Amino acid sequence: MFGDGIMVFAHSGLHLSQSIHTQCIKQSTQSSPNPSPSPKNIHKLIISSMNSISVPASPKKHRKYVMITDFGDAGGHNNKGISLVRNTKTGEKLIRKRVLAQKSKDELTVCQRLNGFEYIVQLRDHILPSKSQADPSSGESTALRELYFEHCDLGSLNDLLKRHEIAQQRIPESFVWHVLVSIGRALQACHAGPAPKGRKWIPIAHRDVMAGNILFSSSSPGFDMSTPPRVLLSDFGASIEYQSPDPIMQRKDISDLAETIYGMCYCAWDVETAQLGYSAELQGVLAVMDVYWEDTPEHAAEFNSGFVSWVEEERNQATLAEFGGQLVWSS
Repeated sequence: MFGDGIMVFAHSGLHLSQSIHTQCIKQSTQSSPNPSPSPKNIHKLIISSMNSISVPASPKKHRKYVMITDFGDAGGHNNKGISLVRNTKTGEKLIRKRVLAQKSKDELTVCQRLNGFEYIVQLRDHILPSKSQADPSSGESTALRELYFEHCDLGSLNDLLKRHEIAQQRIPESFVWHVLVSIGRALQACHAGPAPKGRKWIPIAHRDVMAGNILFSSSSPGFDMSTPPRVLLSDFGASIEYQSPDPIMQRKDISDLAETIYGMCYCAWDVETAQLGYSAELQGVLAVMDVYWEDTPEHAAEFNSGFVSWVEEERNQATLAEFGGQLVWSS
């Protein structure tokens, strides 16, 4: 680094010397037939020449990520900015979430624990704050941590429901079951594992299951818009870890999922008929989930372990109401 600076200085000095010499001769020739510039004039020429020297700018530090789209805060817990970025080395598109560093530890820990599970949005990278600053009013640190997640290119369930409402088109029942089973598996992982061999799993409560936090990705093998996309649970900003199966924690996640699935069933609903229009099996599963109540940790753990299998059994027995079988993936 210092060597480069010396070379730039030496190179600039050479041009400075040449410039002064040329200007001295020019000025002296104009004023006298025998060039002999005074020390005062030489000093002025030195200052003038130094001001005209152009020193090359230092090369910019290579950036790992460049922004594509800024979504502002876009909702979410502890959220200080959401944006779509591109990894300049791999070209992969990612979602960057900026959060207060002092409040991001729990979210980071949970996402790292759940990495590798297919029904949960994957954490690709995180960048620690470079320096800590204090809010003048509260004294709390305003340093931000950046979390980088896989980009789910088909948007959220909330986006899908809005498009179906505009088109006045019901959601095919097969897809309703697909979302229910996928997020059921995600919650099962949060509540009961996957635990590393020989280690006890510390349960995780998501606490914010809703349509905006259920995302779709076309990254599943062979996806061509005629097959179901990957369905993933995202945004663990409100999540907490607890030491044993907690009936209250699990109940909220499961009942929140039921309410979200009800939202899919009521999308573009024909109010005049007052008929939901989906199978009795689906309606029965949602009714149980909505009033789910286990009073002991043991019962909660038992229900959680068999929850997805029970949902799949009911789906296999159902006569599906497909409503044309089409999903509206674009406006």
